[in-house]
Amino acid sequence: MMIASDVDDAKARASPALEYFLGSKICHPTISLAVSILHDRPKEFDERGKEVNHLKQLLAQYQEQLRTLEVNKCALAVHFKQAQQSNSISGHFNPDVF
Repeated sequence: MMIASDVDDAKARASPALEYFLGSKICHPTISLAVSILHDRPKEFDERGKEVNHLKQLLAQYQEQLRTLEVNKCALAVHFKQAQQSNSISGHFNPDVF
């Protein structure tokens, strides 16, 4: 290419080598596969990003649900203790019945 007289001459000299390279049975499928992989990567990245956002939303919902259940558990424990302390039924009764 250094001995080419102008751009058109350089293109004419490079054209056969480029055609051979693109027509090569070994390189062409490899290049096609590489281009395909590089083309699919942004799509996969976007899909993974959407999946991460969805999982973050689910995590926030489950954390809120867990907080609510913990508060309800504490409230039920307090009510249960109060019910046990104010149990006015005396005697030996079956606790499963009363």
